[in-house]
Amino acid sequence: MAFLVDAERIKDGKANLQKHSRTLSAIESRYGVDRHVVLAVWGIESDYGQFQGDFYTPHALANLVCAGSRRKDYFRGELIKTMQIASRGDVPLDDFRGSWAGAFGQTQFMPSTYNSLAVDFDGDGRKDLVNSVPDALASTANFLKNAGWRNDRPWGYEVRLPDGYSGPSGLKSRSSLATWSKRGLTKIDGGRLSGNLEAALIQPAGAGGPAFLVTRNFNALRSYNASTSYGLAIALLSELVSGGEPFKTPWPTDNPGLSRAQRLELQKASQQERLQCRRTGRQGRPRNPGRDPQGGSQIRHAGHGAAVVERLLCARRALGQGPRACGRARVKAPRSQRFCAVRRLFGHSVDDRLDDGRDQ
Repeated sequence: MAFLVDAERIKDGKANLQKHSRTLSAIESRYGVDRHVVLAVWGIESDYGQFQGDFYTPHALANLVCAGSRRKDYFRGELIKTMQIASRGDVPLDDFRGSWAGAFGQTQFMPSTYNSLAVDFDGDGRKDLVNSVPDALASTANFLKNAGWRNDRPWGYEVRLPDGYSGPSGLKSRSSLATWSKRGLTKIDGGRLSGNLEAALIQPAGAGGPAFLVTRNFNALRSYNASTSYGLAIALLSELVSGGEPFKTPWPTDNPGLSRAQRLELQKASQQERLQCRRTGRQGRPRNPGRDPQGGSQIRHAGHGAAVVERLLCARRALGQGPRACGRARVKAPRSQRFCAVRRLFGHSVDDRLDDGRDQ
């Protein structure tokens, strides 16, 4: 979670909490979803709207249909829904930028999810998750409410296990907090667990790492992205932007993961490699992308991040994705194939904006 929840994101979250306090308060009152949780989803999905993705949604979905994906029928339906959203005028076609899989907007809705759960919270007659912060945040709250979030229960607690614990665990093994207390579990600060609220024990890093009792509110978070680490990142960020404490138990590793700054460094080094690969083409072997023309390492002073970059580039070469496979490093269908799904669905008179050269 190092790159999902860092000091910068916490600071920006607190600033946005203050900036949009009236909107968030109104959303919490209407949908019954904690404003800090809604804010956390926004922060992690698009860095509070600062980066919504750089794939043009109709192109991304058409590619997935043409590529013969196992879910091509699903993506074909998502493409049709994208065009329907644009035709209604809710989101201008030119504003559809998002992920490679078709999610778009400040809180990254798939088109089908948009059709089911997006709301017009600012009252302008459009459900605009791209340009309207109130619409995006309210739609997220509506999603979480629909997924089962209830404000009268927490997402969960960090807990301490008794020595040698060998009892039940996993999201499917639910018991009341009182039952977990009888098994020897306590809150991380030693506080007693009590009551009939049902929770499940998860240990995302194994027996030597942190442990959490999570309620069905945590399931609602995972419904946004079916990942335990994602759910914990939302939970942690929501706690920290509201003035709460970080998790107490460290992950059992000497590698804390890459920060966002280190990931940016890695991406820049990888991009350099791709550019060098394109310059040389299929023939010949380019220079080591981690070294400058004089032979000195460009990333020699980057510390841990540099080591990761070096390993990444080495792994890519071993997988046939590096300099020896320049012509195969990035598969991209010809333009005639990239938009075949759009043309099949809507005919050759489809809006020229679908084929205006927005290569991703």
